[in-house]
Amino acid sequence: KNSLTTITMTANKETETKIFNPTTNEQEFLIRKCILDDIDEVIEVNERELPEDYPFFFYKSILDNFPECFLVAQNKLGKIVAYIMWRVEKAPSINSLKYINKAHLVSIAVSESYRRRGIATILLSNSMKAIKNTKSMNMS
Repeated sequence: KNSLTTITMTANKETETKIFNPTTNEQEFLIRKCILDDIDEVIEVNERELPEDYPFFFYKSILDNFPECFLVAQNKLGKIVAYIMWRVEKAPSINSLKYINKAHLVSIAVSESYRRRGIATILLSNSMKAIKNTKSMNMS
């Protein structure tokens, strides 16, 4: 199994995770927040890998409303090869009469040729940390 080494770097409150191949010590992937210019490539990954397709405005809405919860993985050539997006909604608490923030995983996809390298695991881990920082208490 090809295990990768991860290094998380924070600059100007933006977190990026660089993923290295321990054999060659070369950077293989970069995990970072999605930006508007990434959406077309995210759509390509989605349409190629998943049965459900969303229109451009849906991705833009997630990006506009939950930017911390929309991450991409790009390969060393800068191509988007995976993404994850969540939304945070108000929902009734099962323990009280209050409404709480509830995170919902909208979509996650990894291009087939990049699977089994730990990318989805890192996307999940990084995005769940970001969600917790937005004071969201429950995830589904």
